[in-house]
Amino acid sequence: MKSKFFSLVLGCSLLILPAAIAAETANPDPYTQAVATYITAAGQQLHAIRNEVDAVTKNATDPAVKQRYVRVYAELDRSARILDALKTAETKDFDRLKAEFELTRDKMVKVLDAVRRGE
Repeated sequence: MKSKFFSLVLGCSLLILPAAIAAETANPDPYTQAVATYITAAGQQLHAIRNEVDAVTKNATDPAVKQRYVRVYAELDRSARILDALKTAETKDFDRLKAEFELTRDKMVKVLDAVRRGE
């Protein structure tokens, strides 16, 4: 008797779950879409920069080159941590974290530019 009850509950849950997921993912509001687009674009930018830095350091034969990129990796990691926080941020915290992310990302890009120039 118990197993039939649990089977019934499980069966009903499995029938309702797709509808709940569809309702949650269907047509998010414009703010939610903007946040998702921003986070996706920021993540793609960090990924592209990390791939570039990985390629340069992997192919570098001079240890000094690799050492210069340590600063870039540190800023990339800091930017990625803030981006991760943005992914789960509540609406009230998003703008503050976004501003922090942009400052950190800007610093990382400046460090990257300086390292590219050999500074």
